[in-house]
Amino acid sequence: LITGLNQYRWNKRVIVTYSDSEHPELQQLQSEISQRSCEYGNRNLVHEHVVTSDADGDFRLDLIGYDGFTKYTGHRGELQTLFDIIDRMPMRRSEIASDRACS
Repeated sequence: LITGLNQYRWNKRVIVTYSDSEHPELQQLQSEISQRSCEYGNRNLVHEHVVTSDADGDFRLDLIGYDGFTKYTGHRGELQTLFDIIDRMPMRRSEIASDRACS
């Protein structure tokens, strides 16, 4: 795992992506994060990217929970999928009441 993720434990959920920096799935995810920053913030998310020089040009994404464990691994940069997974987590259910209103 990436060193430095411990700083987020029990404070943030972490989206870790692995690809080259120009991968379309990465660019889609980054675009969605900026467009949906309020919802992103409500879920206490942070995004870390690991640049890989994968010959296959693959994209991988891990969602890491507050406890530091991987909750989901996927190959698509779709923020709504991650929101749906997070919203089913027990700790998230108790956070929803204090969410900021997003327009």
